[in-house]
Amino acid sequence: SPSRLRHGGSRSVTVTPTQSQLSSSSLAPLPPPLPPLPPTPMAPSEIPLPPTPPPMPTPVWQVGQEILCQGKLATVRYIGPVQGVAGPFLGVEFQKAGAGKHDGMVDGVRYFGPVDNLRGLFVRANAAHLAAYKPE
Repeated sequence: SPSRLRHGGSRSVTVTPTQSQLSSSSLAPLPPPLPPLPPTPMAPSEIPLPPTPPPMPTPVWQVGQEILCQGKLATVRYIGPVQGVAGPFLGVEFQKAGAGKHDGMVDGVRYFGPVDNLRGLFVRANAAHLAAYKPE
C-alpha cells in the first residue's frame, strides 16, 4: 500500500512498494502457533487407576514334601506360624548338615525335629527362592 513521506518543507512524496519488494518481505516470520491448553486438572477421585494385577498364587506346600530352598534340597517339616513373627512359615530340614540355622527349635519353642547338625531353617511360605523339587 502507498505511504506518504514528508521531506523538509511542505512537499510530500508518495512511495508505493513494488511487487518484488512485497514478495521478498523483510518482515520477521510469524511465530509458530501456541500449543493447545492442557486439560483441566482432575480431582484425585476422578483419576482412573490402572487395573490391579491378580495376586501371585501361593504354592501349596505339604509336610514331608521335598523342595528346593535357596537352591538346596530340603524337606518340609512344619507349616504355620512362628511365635512373634507375622506370616505363615515353612520349617525345613536340609539334607546337607550345616545348611540351616537351628535344629527345629527357635526361642525355646520346638516346631519340628529335633534335627541334627544345624539342618533346620524357617522361611516364609511365599518366599521367591522356594521351588517344588522334581527329581530328574
